[in-house]
Amino acid sequence: MRVVAGRVVMNGTSATFSETGGSFIEQAAQNQTGHVGVIFKAGTFSGPATCTCSAESYGVGPRLCSLDGAPASGAFYFAMHDPSGAERNAAFNFVCIGPR
Repeated sequence: MRVVAGRVVMNGTSATFSETGGSFIEQAAQNQTGHVGVIFKAGTFSGPATCTCSAESYGVGPRLCSLDGAPASGAFYFAMHDPSGAERNAAFNFVCIGPR
C-alpha cells in the first residue's frame, strides 16, 4: 500500500500544495471557488485509491471538506464549504491510500 498525505491551500483562483513523505503530486488545480483537484504523478497508485480530507478552520469560522464527485484516473477532487453549504476557499489536509 502507498500512503500520500498533504495539505492544500486555495488562494481564490489557484491552489498550492505541500506533501508529507514523498513526491507524488503533480499539481493542485483550483477550478472554482471551494473546489480543487489533486492530480497525482503517473504511477503513484497501481489501482484505485481512497482519499479523505479534513478542513482547517481558522478565524473565519468552521469549514467542511468532502470529496467532490467520483475520482478520475490519477486525480481526486475536493470541495470546501461552510456549515450553511456555501462554497469557500480554505486550507485542508488529505490522506490517500492505494496500491503501489
